Amino acid sequence: MKQYPIFLSLSGQRVIMAGGGLSAIAKLRLLLKTEAEITVHASCAHQQIQAWAREGKITLLQHPIVSEDLVAARLVYAANDDAAEDARVAELGRASGALVNIVDDLSSDFFTAAMVDRDPVTIAIGTEGTAPVLSRKIKAELESWLSSDIGKVAAIAGSLRPIVADLPARVRSGLWRQFWDHILQQGSVQDVHGLFKRLLNGQKNTCGSIALIGAGPGDPELLTLRARKLLDVADTVLHDSLVSSEVLELARREAEFIVTDQTHHGNDLMISRARKGEHIVRLIAGDPSSSGFLEADIAAFRIAGIEHHIVAGIPQELPKLIIAGAA
Repeated sequence: MKQYPIFLSLSGQRVIMAGGGLSAIAKLRLLLKTEAEITVHASCAHQQIQAWAREGKITLLQHPIVSEDLVAARLVYAANDDAAEDARVAELGRASGALVNIVDDLSSDFFTAAMVDRDPVTIAIGTEGTAPVLSRKIKAELESWLSSDIGKVAAIAGSLRPIVADLPARVRSGLWRQFWDHILQQGSVQDVHGLFKRLLNGQKNTCGSIALIGAGPGDPELLTLRARKLLDVADTVLHDSLVSSEVLELARREAEFIVTDQTHHGNDLMISRARKGEHIVRLIAGDPSSSGFLEADIAAFRIAGIEHHIVAGIPQELPKLIIAGAA
């Protein structure tokens, strides 16, 4: 990954646009959704840009950019459709300390992603400037899948967060996972407050679980769908050193990762955390049965009364096939 995706706050920040044509308009349509203070420099601005200026949405200056114009600028767009002028603007912008975007130029400091806008939910799709058509196709797929009301639900959820601020982290985590699983799977946006209250009452008494998952030979595409779902909700992930980084990438980013070995494979820790309501995943290279501890693990979980799952994986070394007549 050459570019790190972030969401940049532009509230009250200066954004400078050099150019007054169609390229500038395309960028401005997105920028006008923010709370940035936008100034456009264009000696001959498109009528749409002039209209935005009359409405007070932007400031329009009809002279080429000079260094004094860029004081305290956060972002600078070079959209003159003139390579020499855009290069000059980019040099001035970088000298001022701003991040610079040159339209259709891979040397830019940042790129404007294709966006799915369900304010306050925003999904940005980027290809590091290499395949904008692909970004737009992905955007269209997401637009068709994502409910138009999802932003409204997210805003309501944001207003409910103070209610659970003092609850244990595992309760909050489980509550929000259940909440959004219901919204996304059922497509329901009716009685959001009622749904939240029911889940909150149930989550306070939720017991955790333990899953022993075969990580296979290291290829994440060989994991089962069930394994992926359990990784997606795990609070803690225990794994041995043979589990590949590609498989570990599939787990929740917020999960705690703990390395184990053959002499200390974490049973007491898993049981203790599951009793507190956490969902635990133990990743085992190959198949769980290859660990030599499977029967003892299952017995320990049963004695502790902990819900547990065993998810098979492909052995690390597949048996050799014997073909009749082969040399």
